[in-house]
Amino acid sequence: MLLHEHHPPRPRAMSGRPIATLCAPEVRHASWRWEVSAEDNGPPGLNIPLPWLRAEELLEMVAEVDRVHACSEYGYAVAARNAVVERLLTGTWCQVVEPLSRHLGGVPSLIVRVPSELIRLPIATARCSSTGESLVHLSDVTVQTVDRTAPRGHDVIQAESTAYRPRLSGPSRPHRWYSTARIHRLDGHHEDIQELLQEVAVGSSDTLLLMGCRTAELLPRLKERGITAAVVTLWDVEDQHCGPLGDALVAAMASGLSSGEALRSVQALRSDRPPFEWAGYAAVEPLALQPLFCATTELVAQ
Repeated sequence: MLLHEHHPPRPRAMSGRPIATLCAPEVRHASWRWEVSAEDNGPPGLNIPLPWLRAEELLEMVAEVDRVHACSEYGYAVAARNAVVERLLTGTWCQVVEPLSRHLGGVPSLIVRVPSELIRLPIATARCSSTGESLVHLSDVTVQTVDRTAPRGHDVIQAESTAYRPRLSGPSRPHRWYSTARIHRLDGHHEDIQELLQEVAVGSSDTLLLMGCRTAELLPRLKERGITAAVVTLWDVEDQHCGPLGDALVAAMASGLSSGEALRSVQALRSDRPPFEWAGYAAVEPLALQPLFCATTELVAQ
């Protein structure tokens, strides 16, 4: 029997900007869970078990997005690609995000910390298939990655295989380097951006926009460079959508919005479009990498 099936818990009031950490199971037969605190390094105010979370299944969906995109030059793959992304967004919402949002209610700003191997999950843009509700419409979300030791019960597999990486054909997309006092935007193929990262000088208060395919995979390199804020892509993206979204993002940030606020605004305005065009982007603060410790005791949120 599901707890609170007929009487959902009343959302807890959280002062400041709540921090929700996705904790892996430490022992076999335990479940993933959210630990929510009102401040950094503060005691958890909520402990929300996620007994139905199947991380391997969600990661396989991410890999499937890449596989379908590799064939996107064919007309039939366009509808298939959008269907795969919709399934990923719905699965992430049902298994990961909805239990958290149900307990918190609508908070204006939220920091989400996830294990590094799950960084490609669309936490902020996951949405309910029936209502269209997502964190993009509810809260300004910033994602942070946390290192952790592998759980002793349920090891998360690496779902992506190099055999399924999209084959690049035709002329290479010309890379682009846009810089202002605090915004650095790199456009291009995944390989182009890796090379450009060696050249760009980013300050501790600057934001890096990596407008290419699967740039979330470059977060370890950003950490090595000491870069504090970035907007990255969770899967492969298309030039025709990535370019205009990047332009809108730069304009929003130039008006004074943070990277998270700007991305939320841009994505919300595009949320009536097919999700492949806007859902695969995340505002990330990679400097907050830290060990993730999982307690064996799981408490049900009151």
